[in-house]
Amino acid sequence: MRLTSARLAPYLGGQIQISNQRDRKVEIGESKTLTVEGGELKIEFAWRATGGRLTGWVSEETLQYTANLKGGTGRRCKKRFSLRLASQVILVFTQPDDPRNINSAQVKGLQLRIIQRKTQKRTE
Repeated sequence: MRLTSARLAPYLGGQIQISNQRDRKVEIGESKTLTVEGGELKIEFAWRATGGRLTGWVSEETLQYTANLKGGTGRRCKKRFSLRLASQVILVFTQPDDPRNINSAQVKGLQLRIIQRKTQKRTE
């Protein structure tokens, strides 16, 4: 399967979990834009957090993510799409209505970060 922006369209506005198996780091966020171009996946998040269900989620400042798709394999399963990259990173895309998505209210510091962004835009 060749990954394209159109194939990812059903997951726009849903959540993406990024698991880095090398660093044992887990991130999650709500997708704002999903673009595939030049062999790269570019994601802009509405919000992004690090942590986990057991340790809790903490708001992350960086809202962009880019991944090299070379050597990656994808698999669709019901309302989810899993992408395993050669860099030992696994991305799991969920659709916006997936009941397993986390509630953004569970992310520590997220509401404060949203307020700060809105205030910053007003002063620019």
